[in-house]
Amino acid sequence: MSRLTLRSGLVVVTVLLLAGACGWKRAANAAVSGGTAGIYSGSVTYYRFPGPVVSPPRRLLGAIRKDGVGYFIWVYPTTGDVQVFRRLAGYGTITSFEYEVPPEGHMAARGAQKWEIRIEPGISSGQPHRLLGKFNRVDGYAALELRELPPTRRYTSLASRSGLYRGVDSSRRGRASITLHSDGNLSGTNAAGCRIAGHLTRAGGTDLFDVHMTLAGAPACRRRITGVAFFGTRARSGGFSAAGPYLYLIGASGDFGHGVAMVLMRWSK
Repeated sequence: MSRLTLRSGLVVVTVLLLAGACGWKRAANAAVSGGTAGIYSGSVTYYRFPGPVVSPPRRLLGAIRKDGVGYFIWVYPTTGDVQVFRRLAGYGTITSFEYEVPPEGHMAARGAQKWEIRIEPGISSGQPHRLLGKFNRVDGYAALELRELPPTRRYTSLASRSGLYRGVDSSRRGRASITLHSDGNLSGTNAAGCRIAGHLTRAGGTDLFDVHMTLAGAPACRRRITGVAFFGTRARSGGFSAAGPYLYLIGASGDFGHGVAMVLMRWSK
């Protein structure tokens, strides 16, 4: 074999390896960037060593954004706290940091808790994900299980969902009234007298939206909120019996000092 042929072969192999590595990196980045985005329901169960259950499972409802940040609320009866999980992206076992964000002024925000979470993709493309997690405590551990709710497979236009929504602002333990406009803008008030303004942006798929809100008015209302929004035909959080549609708004301030959790039913178009 000539030196020229050998060198040419090495060049070809090197190019193929680099191309494969780049392709793998692109695929990995694509998975990390938003593969887990969706609406989830699940529970947290607390165990005491060597294993008995301390209390019945507590149900969670919420959604994970494309950036891997998940915003969840406790299902009825709600406490008002918003559970924020960071780094919920990719597949396999990951480390996620969870923050319990209280309604402002009720209590101090709790520091981050470190969870080990295994992300299991669906059997085939488009199938729901499952997240299984564990957080070790001094006297036991907490177990997390989240299952992605099946997407509706139909386009949810904001114009078709626009109107006046009324319901519960569980973070303020009071009532809230929100008007959703056909362009995705939000406006309204809550029981604390906060003026609410924001916007919904489609986050992929048919059900999930990013939400950015500003609370203004009283000093305690001056916050910018980032989170998730999604619609439902029934109130999965409890507290309502009528048919929907329902609008869920869940988010937190950037410093995790204030959470917003609203479950609203459309009152009129």
